[in-house]
Amino acid sequence: MINISLYTYAFVLILVIFFVREQFEHKRLNRINFFVIPVFSLYQFLTNIEIKNLNDIILLTSIFLVATFVGYFQTISFEIDQQYIDTHYFITTEENKKAPITREVYFVKGGLSYLIGWVAIFMTQILVSLYFHEIQINDVEHELVNELINDIVVFLRIDDHKSWWIWELFAVSNYSYYRFLLIKNNQFRKAIISGKASNPI
Repeated sequence: MINISLYTYAFVLILVIFFVREQFEHKRLNRINFFVIPVFSLYQFLTNIEIKNLNDIILLTSIFLVATFVGYFQTISFEIDQQYIDTHYFITTEENKKAPITREVYFVKGGLSYLIGWVAIFMTQILVSLYFHEIQINDVEHELVNELINDIVVFLRIDDHKSWWIWELFAVSNYSYYRFLLIKNNQFRKAIISGKASNPI
């Protein structure tokens, strides 16, 4: 458990501002980013899942449905922009001049719906934890800070073996986001299939 302090609040605020800002800026599309968290989360989910009773089955199903919906919702404001960027390679023209070789590069932006979906995932963790008494009302302030840090830097959860359903939430929501983008956005699908989403310039 993180001890709440002014420094902790400042650190969390910086992380949140950085994360929020990223969602409204176009950044270069990289296929690896769409695979790492779903694969990592799925592995953690499968190695930590414990189905002991009916409540666990209901939780498993409910989280799957919520996460799938969130993944779909997050695609609503997704934007992708195709640009031609100069590479480090040149060709010699007929006028004996050097001209840079260009290649297609894709830039993406998650937008408001992605941010809202992230907040929904975050709040789902808090509400489910309260419902199953994994945390108490008095712990919510501390838990909010913990969850914010762990959500933004997801790999900090690597030793968290208690909350298998959180890993399910991450795995399904991220994979659903990726799959729905492939279905809904032809340009995104083209970028992923062509391999132009990960090759260096």
